[in-house]
Amino acid sequence: MQTRLVDAAPSTDDLLIEKLQSLRWPLQPGETIRVGIEDAQGRLYRVIETSSVVEAVHVFELLHELGLVAREPGGDGSLTRIYRGEG
Repeated sequence: MQTRLVDAAPSTDDLLIEKLQSLRWPLQPGETIRVGIEDAQGRLYRVIETSSVVEAVHVFELLHELGLVAREPGGDGSLTRIYRGEG
């Protein structure tokens, strides 16, 4: 799994990174799954990438536990899913 900061991160990003570090799965060949994280105003600030479906499911669960809400990706289709913070 890889993650990169796209824009200025909100204060909750530190907790997100801490939790993501516990989700290490072996890399698997396959299509990359890209998950975008938006702040409460809808600005994309982080992208998480993995090629492991199992790891992606764990990422989705973690983001839900942190209170982020899944929504359908728009734009150019480069993101598999987008999560947005509500606060």
